[in-house]
Amino acid sequence: MNGLRVERVAVDGSLSEPLLGSLLADWRHVHNVIVPPAALSPGEVRERAGRFLLEVAANTEGLRFAHAHGYVESDRYVLPGGSALWIDLRLA
Repeated sequence: MNGLRVERVAVDGSLSEPLLGSLLADWRHVHNVIVPPAALSPGEVRERAGRFLLEVAANTEGLRFAHAHGYVESDRYVLPGGSALWIDLRLA
């Protein structure tokens, strides 16, 4: 996990619209590749960016990292049609 950098994509006017749009498009691409059963539209990504700091599918090492940085589990579930366990985290 060395070198991992996490940044908030703020939908608060602090970023130029072209930069914000580019960051949200990148986030959407990664999300949709990782979670195809729950693919998001550009509008859904923009709405979520205003509500959530981070959405993570994590392995054991990733969970330890998240817990060490103040995150707690808020939900565990399997997506319809999937078999992988997903864990939602929130900043405590």
